[in-house]
Amino acid sequence: MDDHWRRTFAAWAQTPGYRRKCWQAHRRIKAALATAGKPYAAWSGGKDSTVMLDLVLCQRPGIAVYRSRGRHPRAVERELAVIAEALGIRNLILEPERSMGTHAAIWRERGYDLVFVGLRAEESCGRRGRIGRGESIMIRESWPLQDWTWMDVWAYIVEHDIPYPSVYDREAPLVGYERARFGHLFDERMHPYGTESVHNVLHWRWRNG
Repeated sequence: MDDHWRRTFAAWAQTPGYRRKCWQAHRRIKAALATAGKPYAAWSGGKDSTVMLDLVLCQRPGIAVYRSRGRHPRAVERELAVIAEALGIRNLILEPERSMGTHAAIWRERGYDLVFVGLRAEESCGRRGRIGRGESIMIRESWPLQDWTWMDVWAYIVEHDIPYPSVYDREAPLVGYERARFGHLFDERMHPYGTESVHNVLHWRWRNG
């Protein structure tokens, strides 16, 4: 991240609105934990879920953390392993990617009754509607960052020196930090929308794994 953006996000971290959202996120996590018998956190490795996870770990350091494995090039997987260690994850569960229904059934069978997800209403109309309806797709979900903006997320990363995938800094000069994505870049379902082209241009070293 260049100095201009780092200073911008650091300044945003001092605003009352950002401070209020951090307080609200901690409140949401505390309330969710109080009603859950066996919660876990879903971590994709992207910026939103990484910030969400750091907030959750502040209150429940030993919480189970789930991440799908095998979607990313080996270089990215290695980077995510370093990030996981830096975040202090104690109970990381790496499993093959499955359908949402299969995933939910497995976690219910294991006794989990709540999942923390880094969902934000700003990301899409679909997510905004789901949050507004309180609609959980898997087991019961908690969205600590539901009202955060992309500026809030990056402000938290800079303020707390949170590690994040380097792919963002490669994409940002092309599309901006507000549009840089992590999960979509390696999701074959998004290739018709151009993510494969971005991947091949910016990350050509990773094309063969």
